[in-house]
Amino acid sequence: MILSKCAICKKKNWKRLCPARNEKICPNCCGQQLAKENFCLDSCSYKESSIKFKQQKEDKKYTFDYDTLNETQKNFFTLIIALEKNIGNKVGQDPFYEDQHIDKALERIIQQYKNSSFGEEVLLNRVGVIESIIKQEISAFTLERKNISNESIIQFLIIYQRSIREFLQKDKKNNSYIQHLIQTGKGAQEEKKQTSLIL
Repeated sequence: MILSKCAICKKKNWKRLCPARNEKICPNCCGQQLAKENFCLDSCSYKESSIKFKQQKEDKKYTFDYDTLNETQKNFFTLIIALEKNIGNKVGQDPFYEDQHIDKALERIIQQYKNSSFGEEVLLNRVGVIESIIKQEISAFTLERKNISNESIIQFLIIYQRSIREFLQKDKKNNSYIQHLIQTGKGAQEEKKQTSLIL
């Protein structure tokens, strides 16, 4: 059976009926429609796969090997030491902090930088406290350096968040990253250098 061409690209054969457009489209255009236009109906059976496509596009955009980073990007890793120290100090004072609070704070800040929407609601909870620490450290870091772009900050934050998630996948204990920060902070006495989990 010969399929007709996709209503959007007019090149590939259609394989999906798009309820939002009421047209027959190919899987590639289906995914791109969500990625570019952020438009997909909840009733669409392909919405979940389109969201995965969008995430994969984002992941490719912000995937790096340390060796391929330029000097400006490598300098961001010094920021991680400051972040881990200050976050560790804060979470060490409150036994109710969880790894998810750090992850959610990073997610919020990443979205704010991606959308250039820094006037977002300030959270008056543990996520908000971590978010505030991260923003303060980024502000201090960029104040000392010229020409730090928002794109570079996004790249840094995504690398940091991914490193934490990889750490948590390897160590299945509850709040293992927080415990890492607390223990590392205790071990960083005088001449002992604090070691980041991703350096």
